[in-house]
Amino acid sequence: MKKINFIILVSMVFSIESTFKVEGMMCQMNCASKVQAKASSLKGINSCNVDFEKGLITVDYNDEETNDNEILSKLSSDMEYKFSAMTSNTNTQCSKSCCGTKTEEKTSFFKRLFSWF
Repeated sequence: MKKINFIILVSMVFSIESTFKVEGMMCQMNCASKVQAKASSLKGINSCNVDFEKGLITVDYNDEETNDNEILSKLSSDMEYKFSAMTSNTNTQCSKSCCGTKTEEKTSFFKRLFSWF
């Protein structure tokens, strides 16, 4: 049990979260599921979440195994959708008034963990 906890802790230390824009998804059930399944199968990806309405995919990955450019190139070459990186200070395309303007940026595990300081 201690080994499993150690492995989980180590994987969290080296994880980075990135958000990518996805263009060309036509439906939530089929298209978004394909994108999520493909991203989840890539080496180094810990988890991913596809937001069909906003056209975004958020991936949590081990930065020692992969990086943003590798993820983008693998997704773009294997799928018919257009993927692009979201740079920091890029506003999301949410039309709801409650969202305002949000910025998406990469955050490391420690920055997320200790953000309350």
